[in-house]
Amino acid sequence: MNTDAVTTKLHRVLEPEFNRLKPFLITPLKNGSYQVFDKYTVKKQGLDYIVYRGAYQIDHLFRNKKTAISWCVADNTNKNELSFNIINLDRRIFNLQQSFQHLQQLKNNAKDFDRYMTLLIRSENERVQLDQLLPELDKCIQHAKYIQIRGLANETSRNGQNQSNKTSR
Repeated sequence: MNTDAVTTKLHRVLEPEFNRLKPFLITPLKNGSYQVFDKYTVKKQGLDYIVYRGAYQIDHLFRNKKTAISWCVADNTNKNELSFNIINLDRRIFNLQQSFQHLQQLKNNAKDFDRYMTLLIRSENERVQLDQLLPELDKCIQHAKYIQIRGLANETSRNGQNQSNKTSR
């Protein structure tokens, strides 16, 4: 058998199983996007990631792929509080990063000492807030990852015989 015939046969055998698992998988696409649960598409646009549900863009813009996919996991499993926290923390972190960079530029260009010290204190305050929010977002991402791994394990686990649970009384 040549390799094309083997590939075709293998594809024909595995395709039904793959199609059955699509609603539970996160798959990279050739264009650099990700298909998430056969429901969402995560596309990179500039420095950001945009989530689409079908052909419609969802109003959420994420700063990185991990956060966007984590939001998809939370939304797909109806974990509304988690999905809200992911969006909220991502936006707050982005705003703080932008503010911190701006304050750093102003501080570096400050002419008098009082202004420099004021900007230094404000930028340190923003840095402390960032240091507090980043672990919170990471915790939300890890929770979404746990939900996905647990869910996929439940969906793909195989029981030898479909036995009912019997209890002795």
